[in-house]
Amino acid sequence: MIIPLFHAEDRVAIAAAAKKRLIYLDSNIWIGLVEDETFPDIAGLCRQAVHSSKVLFPVSNPTVTEVLDQPNPAQRLQVAALMDELSQGICYLPSETIYALEADLALGILLGQAVTAVDRELTLSCVGEYLGRQSLEFDSEFMSYHNQTDAEKITRQIAQLPEYRSVQWLAKHLPVDEMRSRHAEFKKRYVEQMSAQIARDTTRVQLLDKNKRRRQILLDVRTCWAIAKVVSPKITSNLLNVIGPEKIQETIAAIGQKAGEGGEDRLMQMMMKMPSLNLSCQIFAEWLLNPTVPVEEQDFQDFEHAVVGGVYSDFFVTSDNYLFDLLTARCTVPKEHNCSVVQGIQGLAEILQSI
Repeated sequence: MIIPLFHAEDRVAIAAAAKKRLIYLDSNIWIGLVEDETFPDIAGLCRQAVHSSKVLFPVSNPTVTEVLDQPNPAQRLQVAALMDELSQGICYLPSETIYALEADLALGILLGQAVTAVDRELTLSCVGEYLGRQSLEFDSEFMSYHNQTDAEKITRQIAQLPEYRSVQWLAKHLPVDEMRSRHAEFKKRYVEQMSAQIARDTTRVQLLDKNKRRRQILLDVRTCWAIAKVVSPKITSNLLNVIGPEKIQETIAAIGQKAGEGGEDRLMQMMMKMPSLNLSCQIFAEWLLNPTVPVEEQDFQDFEHAVVGGVYSDFFVTSDNYLFDLLTARCTVPKEHNCSVVQGIQGLAEILQSI
């Protein structure tokens, strides 16, 4: 028996958190709140805003990962403690989980149904799910002596443990040195693979008409990655769960006939309901359009910060000049989804004062 770790009762608190003003901080802002003596009172203002129940500062996969990667144990625990206080244990689910939530809407859009965008409470969970949805599995030996009610009771007890709402607990108990080494290898491979991808596409990009280049590249990324790699497999998976493999080809053909080709208009209709996927496409298109900018290890985490916090929060605060420019001047999704992107701790102070 497999039971999701967090049940409906747990999600009541998450739903309440989603109704607050959500301020997303990138990792350098978190560190700056702890270490930067230029703004000694800003962390206090953040605490006041949280304690007033008006504001919350959710963490995320990249912010948790980066604090665990900090080599200085004292700094790691200080930042983690502040995260716990300002996030109240609330965390965004990883980008891949959010992509899947958005892709679930695709079939309804194709069929011409009235589809609402993903509610942001569904993108939030507790810190214990910063790597994705968690479940408990009860084996046959356990179930031979217990029933479903027993299993659900144990799951509820475990879900209520404070450890599942604490970055500080993770920083104290996870094998952070081993994890840092694995993350370093991953980031190295990421730079190599992304650099190779951009190099392969550069020639084709440069051959395109200069006035149509951005539109064509964005169309290619949306169709060849977002639709082909994320949305279409999700549609197929959802259909398999409903109708089984025997009728899958017949059903897909019928859907295609009903939906028609649609072209770019249909694609844009889907993208507007899938903002994290859409922002991912816009960012990657910008990288292809500016191939002389080298890919760096930090780009992966910056990308993850952007496609979650730049969509489902009210404010995104970054200290990175390139990321700020990307989200305010070259990508349209944050503005379209009412996420205000501001720069630096001074920008954060101005948000707090306005609130």
